[in-house]
Amino acid sequence: MPQRFIVGLAQEADWQQVKRHVVAHGADWVRDPAASQPDVLVVSIPDTADAGRFVDACQHTHGVRYVEADAMGWTS
Repeated sequence: MPQRFIVGLAQEADWQQVKRHVVAHGADWVRDPAASQPDVLVVSIPDTADAGRFVDACQHTHGVRYVEADAMGWTS
């Protein structure tokens, strides 16, 4: 099952640029910011991907405030 993460965006972030970087780091699905959560991307990576490496790479991306596992998972 894919691993989901919440990527918090810094105030000055260009979310589309952050999205491109997150995909380059291995995300295979990205939900654009929602009206109710304009400062986050919800992303998934394949279950075979190295989650630690993904998180580390994303945390060093300009415009990313934080990256954390999505505790809600795929309940939507």
